Amino acid sequence: MDELINGAAPVATESPPVPVSAPVEQAAPSFEDTMSQVWDKMNPKRDDAGQFAADNPVAEGADTAADATEKKIDQPSDTAQEPVKPSAIEAPNSWSAEMKAKFGALPPEAQQYIADREREAHTAITQKGEQIKAFEPIRQTLDQHREVFVKNGVSEAEGVQRLFQADRFLSEKPTEAIQWLANHYGVDLRQFSTGNPQQDQSQPNSEVFQLRRELAEIKNSLTARERSEQQAQTATVAQTIDKFASENPYFGDVEDELMGLIPVIKAKEPGLNANEVLKKAYDRAVYANPDVRQRLQADQQRTAEDKRKADEAEAVRKAKQAGGINQKSVQGTSPTKGGSMEDTMSQVYDRLHGA
Repeated sequence: MDELINGAAPVATESPPVPVSAPVEQAAPSFEDTMSQVWDKMNPKRDDAGQFAADNPVAEGADTAADATEKKIDQPSDTAQEPVKPSAIEAPNSWSAEMKAKFGALPPEAQQYIADREREAHTAITQKGEQIKAFEPIRQTLDQHREVFVKNGVSEAEGVQRLFQADRFLSEKPTEAIQWLANHYGVDLRQFSTGNPQQDQSQPNSEVFQLRRELAEIKNSLTARERSEQQAQTATVAQTIDKFASENPYFGDVEDELMGLIPVIKAKEPGLNANEVLKKAYDRAVYANPDVRQRLQADQQRTAEDKRKADEAEAVRKAKQAGGINQKSVQGTSPTKGGSMEDTMSQVYDRLHGA
């Protein structure tokens, strides 16, 4: 007491340090927990009377000072600054009330993502709607003239493309375009010239008609004559080929190769006739075929041997005939058998000349 009166400061006694417990790291709430908490807030519990029940009911007769103190504590001080709350993200307008309620329970990131996607989809749908609305008059025009596309056998896109091409043709080359249209639709542009259209048309039309008729007759005559000449030429060539084939035994074996060589030989030697071309082609085809070439060489050797024997027999016959004239006056023995042709001829010569 004296110390308080005298103003002496009390001596502070050093108290032992209070141990500080390490902060406990709390796990972040899951998406399901967040949704559950939001649902509980939006749907509070009710008591038996249907009134909203408090989370922590207070006993009747409790001191109201605690409530006053709590309210005082909850009130921010004049110097304290309220935290800035993020602006609420509204649910899409097209959603139902139930889905909007669930949207409010989603995390802000999910809400923002859904809102952005809905905004993009709405923008795209709006643009498509505007495009369809702008195309509607064109669609109506195409429907009105659909029979034109059907009659010409073209699709709507092809028909529109042709119209644009015709418009470009008329714009860039009007004279040629008008001339083409007149020819295509059979319109004589001379009827639009100055003077008497009927007089201008009558004389040229009759002359043109006469010239066209004469030209048609000439063409028919030339066509008939050319056809006749071609048929005669074809028949002559066919006869030449048949005759050549009958004279050459291996024609059938090399016919395909021979026909392939004919154009080459004709291009290289255009002055040859048909038979000469066939002969050259046949020789080349036979020589290019080993089997046919071997058979041909054997036939040629056999033919040469037969000719040699025939010549020898004819010489002997002539010698005997000549020797029979002087047979009585000629003395001597008969020729030695087995001699060569040269020996036989020598003996006959000697007898004829009395050697």
